[in-house]
Amino acid sequence: MPKRIGDDRDSMDKTQLNIPVQRETRRMPEPTHSKSKRERASRERTVHPRAHSIFKTRTKKPNFVLSVATTTFRLSFVLALCTALALLGAVVGIAKAFVDTAPTLDLAALDAQDKTSFIYDSNGNLITDYKGTEDRIMVSIDEIPDMLQNAFIAVEDARFYEHNGVDVKRIVGALVANFTSGSTQGGSTITQQLIKQTVLSSEQSYKRKLQEAYLAMELETRYTKKQILESYLNTIFLGGSYYGVRVAAYGYFGKELDQLTLRECAMLAGLTRSPNYYNPRSNFYTRNTAGSSTPDITNNRTDYVLRQMRENGLITVYRRARPLDSKRIGKISGVYGYVCLSALCRIRHQRRGRSLP
Repeated sequence: MPKRIGDDRDSMDKTQLNIPVQRETRRMPEPTHSKSKRERASRERTVHPRAHSIFKTRTKKPNFVLSVATTTFRLSFVLALCTALALLGAVVGIAKAFVDTAPTLDLAALDAQDKTSFIYDSNGNLITDYKGTEDRIMVSIDEIPDMLQNAFIAVEDARFYEHNGVDVKRIVGALVANFTSGSTQGGSTITQQLIKQTVLSSEQSYKRKLQEAYLAMELETRYTKKQILESYLNTIFLGGSYYGVRVAAYGYFGKELDQLTLRECAMLAGLTRSPNYYNPRSNFYTRNTAGSSTPDITNNRTDYVLRQMRENGLITVYRRARPLDSKRIGKISGVYGYVCLSALCRIRHQRRGRSLP
């Protein structure tokens, strides 16, 4: 086969054609640690988009004062938080100890109150009554007019039928009022007052208040509201030697409970705050000896109770009536008193299995 021109050029060596030959040079492998350093440096120099950045590179020297202030604030916050948790734990522990040492709620103690004794002749006629330190005649809740019940509820515990023995809303309100106005307002419910009068002492301490609240909530689970209110109205001190609404109504007004007017009911309820201070007899004596310019504290307190009843929807309207007049109940003469005391001594000895000559 005839050879074409140019075929020999392809077979010729590139050196003969004077074509420069590029020699392949082999590079030595670099150390692994050098390569990782460069990659790390390259990554550090890489500028990420602002939208994906979390930390910003510090471009100026930090403010020393601001750094110290920030660190101090953080340390103070942590210290305050730890202290608060420690105090909370201590308070909870003390509260639990107070509750665990609270006396057992004895329902019999609610009824075991001193009562007035009555002495009759052989024909069944009442001669007199004998009172100890507490003049009390027990009555049922059905014998106490709703008007009188509402008067005590309005001034002592307006949310009586809503709470479970402790009115947290009232306690907070009393604390705020005491702090802002400087006045002294109580936050005890009717149930707590009953516990204080029958089970606990009148000691002013956090321990007694905590135990009082605990026992009040326990009493609410075992007594109905009507039973608690009945026991309270038979136990409350209303001035002098009067305990309970029955003897107070007869002692101040010479009336039975169902004969009381609205204003008389309000006056009795107003005595609970300070019975001897608002006592109508003491007020009458003070006004007649010091002059008519002396405030009529009894009737002013009565007006306050009526306003509370109206604000709580327990009455619609009321008008200021004339000042209340208290009636003095006569007492038995000395000779009858001696006879009655002698008869009472005989009864006591008979109960003890003894006899008198």
